[in-house]
Amino acid sequence: MENMTYQILIIDDSKDYTQEFITFAIEYAEVELNTTFKFIHALNLAQGLKFLKENYFHAVILDAKCLVSETQEVEDFNFLPQALEALKEYEQITKRHIPFVVNTGYIGERELKMMDASVAKQKGKLFRKMEDSSNLLIFLLTSMENAQDIGLEKEYQDVFEIFERGFLSIELKTDLMNILKKLDDKTDIKNKFNSLRKIIEAIYLKIKADNNTIPDNVFYGRDRTSVNLDWCWLYLSGKQVIIDRRANTIEVAPANLPFLFPEHISNLIKCFQEVTAINSHSYPKNVDNYAYKSMLFALLEVLIWFKSSMEQANITS
Repeated sequence: MENMTYQILIIDDSKDYTQEFITFAIEYAEVELNTTFKFIHALNLAQGLKFLKENYFHAVILDAKCLVSETQEVEDFNFLPQALEALKEYEQITKRHIPFVVNTGYIGERELKMMDASVAKQKGKLFRKMEDSSNLLIFLLTSMENAQDIGLEKEYQDVFEIFERGFLSIELKTDLMNILKKLDDKTDIKNKFNSLRKIIEAIYLKIKADNNTIPDNVFYGRDRTSVNLDWCWLYLSGKQVIIDRRANTIEVAPANLPFLFPEHISNLIKCFQEVTAINSHSYPKNVDNYAYKSMLFALLEVLIWFKSSMEQANITS
């Protein structure tokens, strides 16, 4: 398995410095840290928050004095308090801590001490540009490795690759990460099953969107609005689908598609959909969460198959 690749957002209005830093950081990570860093650069806070919403980052590097909006021309210190507040809100929404550092060229000692206190309060650290680049990268790597998300991403790397390659949305990656974090939590089983079904539904949506292989009357089911998981399973398992719309019976012939489920995947999905369909509505309180764990790991197996199938079909988002 390849080394972990860490994606880092850097927000800094200095194009020249940032390019030099990124070049150094990529080489230093490969040679000295035996890992891979990938950077996305934003010139201001507004652009950075847009990138943060659209991508999955393992860490963030902030300038201390930077532009806040895309129309602003002169950077100021209002950037850092707003950036720290935005990171706090991001963590509250996603329920994950994102390691960060502040990399500044400003040398005012009094202001630096004030900045350092506010940064440390959110578990970040302050570094000086051009002086601490290697220490910054070491600190950032250690912080990322210590984050719970990184441990899970390493453990289930073959699964999480599906999100990095754009086969499923970044929002679902966050959902799956939160599911795995609470693997041994025996509460709220109903919502847990609903979260698992949401990922299966996304697989059907992706297959239909990229291949147009599932007929609408199968995909949307009787109410013609929500995804009919049972009919999609029948169709992609190569089975006949019989649709009864108030006495108007429609028979859909078995599919002959590149995305047909192999037998073991078909069996796993059938079991998954039957168990979660029943228990997502009224799971018995006296039943342990082993059934839930079984369905989760079945889903992980399905995700690995789906990733492989998408790769073979050479389909990208």
